[in-house]
Amino acid sequence: MKTRLYLLLFFVLFICSLPSSRAQKAEEQLLSSKIEKVVVYFQGAYIFRSTPKQDFKSGRQQVVIKGLSPYLDPNRIKVKAASDITILSVEHRRDFLGEQQYQDTLKTLLEEQRDLRDQLALLLLQDSILDGRRQFLEQNQKVGGSQTGLNLQELEQVFAFYAGQMQRIRTEQLELRKQKTELQKRLKRLQAQAYEYQKELEFIPSDVVITFEAKRPMSSTFELNYLVSNASWIPSYDLRVENIETPVQLVQKAGIYQSTGEDWKNVKLLLSNDNPITEAAFQELLPQYLSLQYRQPITYGARPSGPSAGVGAVYGYLYDAETGEPLIGASVLVAGTGIGTVTDLDGSYTLPSLPPGAQELEVSYTGYETQRLPIYQSRMDAKLAVGATLDEIVVVGYSISSRANKRSKLKMDRTEEKANVQESTILQNQTSFQFELEVPYTILSNGKAYNVNVRNLEIPTEYVYKSVPKVQEKAYLFANLIDWSDYNLLEGRVNLFYEDTYIGESNIDFKYLTDTLQVSLDADEAIQVSHEKKKELRKRQVIGNKRVDRFVYEIQLRNGKKESVQIEVQDQIPVSR
Repeated sequence: MKTRLYLLLFFVLFICSLPSSRAQKAEEQLLSSKIEKVVVYFQGAYIFRSTPKQDFKSGRQQVVIKGLSPYLDPNRIKVKAASDITILSVEHRRDFLGEQQYQDTLKTLLEEQRDLRDQLALLLLQDSILDGRRQFLEQNQKVGGSQTGLNLQELEQVFAFYAGQMQRIRTEQLELRKQKTELQKRLKRLQAQAYEYQKELEFIPSDVVITFEAKRPMSSTFELNYLVSNASWIPSYDLRVENIETPVQLVQKAGIYQSTGEDWKNVKLLLSNDNPITEAAFQELLPQYLSLQYRQPITYGARPSGPSAGVGAVYGYLYDAETGEPLIGASVLVAGTGIGTVTDLDGSYTLPSLPPGAQELEVSYTGYETQRLPIYQSRMDAKLAVGATLDEIVVVGYSISSRANKRSKLKMDRTEEKANVQESTILQNQTSFQFELEVPYTILSNGKAYNVNVRNLEIPTEYVYKSVPKVQEKAYLFANLIDWSDYNLLEGRVNLFYEDTYIGESNIDFKYLTDTLQVSLDADEAIQVSHEKKKELRKRQVIGNKRVDRFVYEIQLRNGKKESVQIEVQDQIPVSR
């Protein structure tokens, strides 16, 4: 009787608990959202989403926003709602339904692999037994005793037995090997399917569950922003000189890359030079030491077509040290410079033209330990280990040095599209600045680089020709860009154009320049220079035990241009040792 009462009481309690469970589940309301704005950093991006206005009752409730990037950082999620709504908690989770489906399928595939391996082990055991029987027959071919032999009939019977046994063994082994080959093919297919499902598990979308309390029935929207990896932008420039009477036209461009798992459709874009991981943290001032060392002025110009010495180009692959998986969007820098690139979808990278004196590569990836690799050969692969904590990662800026990288999916298109030219607004604080593009853009999550024009600048310029006729009887045009630091320029690749002719490219690191940026354009054939020794004016005279030689050189300059030019001629005066 007591047993019946316990069962009845348990059944009543179970029935009573059902409505509350259903009510609790019903409180989780699905909200749609749209990406409104994206702030792209050198490594990473902040996504800003908003939801449509929705009616909510008073009290405690939950909403969920689905279909977010699988590369979302759970520690950098921000949510904002109306003033009468109190946010109680924000939870990040994976898409449980999709993840469970993948896990169930993966579990089935692994079980099938285990069954096939068991069948293969059984086939190997059977083949081993047959092989032992065959060896036994081969080792016992001697028939008859030592005193008497076998008659013809007995000998034929032995031969027939031996031949039949060997044929049966060979036939069974052949059949076993056919079965083994078929099982190995099936196992290989299952392993490939399991690998694909394991990869797909990495791309399961994220969900954000928001628990809040509304003071009264009301309508409200939610604003959600979060940090994602696998996104970056790379600055580059087109520097154009029409003639020496006009200022330099500098077009700042950006190659925007993202494979975050969510498309940015018709969104407002901002390009930042800040570090998204450290920008939210308080930065203390460190001692600033004065340096009295004189810095030699740097002149930038078109790079020669080939390196002068050593390794001129490097390429390779970056992998996870534990899993062997390729690292997508990892940073590869020439140590001590701003020259670099990021890895493609297969973990590959290429730096087709290294700067002179390049000694090491610095490879880094969010959440992994940074490595420095000595440059000793053209192919440089690396395996990165997972770092201790994310807070220890230092994200550095980079600029691409590739003029045309056929292997890289981050190709920078040099073709100008006038429709893409628009102005941008610079939002600046004391430590960083952002370029706010005026026109919305669509950037798909396909691992490619989308090239946009950020702004067009006219920079006051002084032009001067320089010539060393003793070495080369040519005059080279130099453009001195005055007060370039007023324009918030970043280091990057510069394509040089003179009189509508592409003359080469250079990589400029603006951190090491003075107030004037000097750019070498090209030799101007309209300025003719000659350096000639005048033999008829040469004299040699001996005075005592000394000999005096007199040489006369004539330098001639001819200006074939319509306008007057300023030229600086350098020559040497020989000195005795």
